[in-house]
Amino acid sequence: MAVPLMAQPVITSQPLGATHYEGQAATFSVAATGAAPLRYQWRQSGDGLENQTNSTLVLTNLTLRQNGIYSVDVSDAAGTTRSSGAVLSVLAKPFPTFGFGPYQLGATPEVPIQYLAYGGETNLQFSVGYNTNALANPRFISSLTNQVVPVAAGRLAGPAGEVGGTSAEVQTDASSNGFFGVRIALPSSMAFAPGVNPLGRLVFDQREGVGAFEAALGYAGTPLALLAGPLAGTNAAALSGAIGPVVQVASSPVLDPQSGLFLQRVHIGNPGVSTQAQVRVTVAGLTNDSLGIPIRVYNSLGTNSAGEAMVFSADLPPASGRVLGIEYYVADLTTVPTPVFATEQVTTLSVPSLSVRTLAVDRALYFTNSTFPAGAFLIEFPTELGRNYFVQYTTSPELFGQGSANVRTARPAIPGTGSRVQWIDYGAPKTESAPGATNRFYRVILGL
Repeated sequence: MAVPLMAQPVITSQPLGATHYEGQAATFSVAATGAAPLRYQWRQSGDGLENQTNSTLVLTNLTLRQNGIYSVDVSDAAGTTRSSGAVLSVLAKPFPTFGFGPYQLGATPEVPIQYLAYGGETNLQFSVGYNTNALANPRFISSLTNQVVPVAAGRLAGPAGEVGGTSAEVQTDASSNGFFGVRIALPSSMAFAPGVNPLGRLVFDQREGVGAFEAALGYAGTPLALLAGPLAGTNAAALSGAIGPVVQVASSPVLDPQSGLFLQRVHIGNPGVSTQAQVRVTVAGLTNDSLGIPIRVYNSLGTNSAGEAMVFSADLPPASGRVLGIEYYVADLTTVPTPVFATEQVTTLSVPSLSVRTLAVDRALYFTNSTFPAGAFLIEFPTELGRNYFVQYTTSPELFGQGSANVRTARPAIPGTGSRVQWIDYGAPKTESAPGATNRFYRVILGL
């Protein structure tokens, strides 16, 4: 009688990679089928790990030396099968840092407070400054107690320390006008793990008649200094991060019959106290129209590494905002775009290369209508298919001959169609600001 051939093990679930900080634990597991009993041998970067012979590998109190690729050999009487490699990234413990989450606009604006922990901290304290002309009635909704924390009557004395029991103790201090302090004390059982920990949300009332981006939020040293502890047996000074840029969708995309493009207004602003260097706004989430043709951003500056259209890239001073007019090309002129906006801080975009060949402009018309109530300039000029064109502008025609420092170049480039093109200047992101009826002059040049 023939003896059936035995098959070596088949791995049905591979170990997965993970990222952890020093001192944390990592777990890898594998599932396999084969002739019992199955045997396991875990490896780090190919080298066998002593006494690690179970289907699950648990590594505790991680160190940087344990960075590597982990795999496991699964054996039975017929042979051995090695799993795919799972990458373990062990990160050095971070320096304690307070940060902000995304700022939420509205009648009661709020911002999440996050803490990047070294690990093991049981007491924190921080303060946030704000513009009292824009915001009022600060309060803190704790993620640790899930409730609004009442404001203390006066300044709190002494640093926070570990508390007993099993619950967090949170206190707030609004004794200094324009500043708001929060102190958190935890029992040892709730000590912070290394990495990002949500602490709660700061909530304000927005004052009427004040711009949405005039919050002037930032971490401060009063009424409570930024402290985190205990670290190495003592309290330690902590770092603080700035608040990020805010995008607010002001309108839905609407077809502009003048240009044949869908136009949407989007606000971007800086509610913080420091300049945000080179903020980029990107657009994703665009689909196909009813004809199956992809909807695209017409005034894109290009795409980022994720393939998302870039529509704005510039510095944002404190309490400043920009209104962006985003244009979309939709072939069927019917399907409404459904964009998703995101922001990031990047390096400066390169300046386009330009020729010295100047084109004749057929028409330059200033106009206002319901789509452009603040006014816009229409520029019309002939183009050649396959060429790129740039519109330059300045405040006086004489300045075109006095060097590039006096001239601005609108972005992005305008692709030639082989016929006349109508280009509309309504301000950002094409140009730095909305044009007036008499304060802007244009020329069109050929791109290299």
